Amino acid sequence: MYAKKQAGVTLFELIMVLGIGALLAAFSLPEMSGVAANNRAAGYTGELVGAAAFARNEAVTRGAPVSICALPSAGATECASTTDTDWRHGWMIFVDLNGTLGSLDAGDEALRIYQSLDGDANLRSDRPAVTYSPQGSLATNAMRMELRLPGCRGEANRNLMIPLAGHPYVQSIACS
Repeated sequence: MYAKKQAGVTLFELIMVLGIGALLAAFSLPEMSGVAANNRAAGYTGELVGAAAFARNEAVTRGAPVSICALPSAGATECASTTDTDWRHGWMIFVDLNGTLGSLDAGDEALRIYQSLDGDANLRSDRPAVTYSPQGSLATNAMRMELRLPGCRGEANRNLMIPLAGHPYVQSIACS
């Protein structure tokens, strides 16, 4: 008659498949964490460039200075001190009407607040704030920001520069 068809796998076959799967996972997990860090770096950079473009556009549209300042802590709604150059807690964009450029004072209008960076991301700048003039150029000195993510691969760290002309640009930096 007919031979009975086997309906399952042997223990040996199961162990082999699990072993091969474990090997593949062991080799791909470190690479996946690097990919995740690289994606975070790209996302944060896009957010920073978008914030600078928004601030510049608002300054020109409103005909008034618009500043971006670092926040002193997560959830804060005021600018960090004039010596704090740590931007990882987030940043705020505001119409800077009263003449103290880069400082949120009475009469200034907050436009957007960006939340703090996740986890171990490090974002530092050479200044706590930058201000766009109504002409779209910087009313303050040029600014440089450094985004560093532990565990990234390749050239996923970033430097963001905003020169006096006001157009931000990004440099990719090697991961360490």
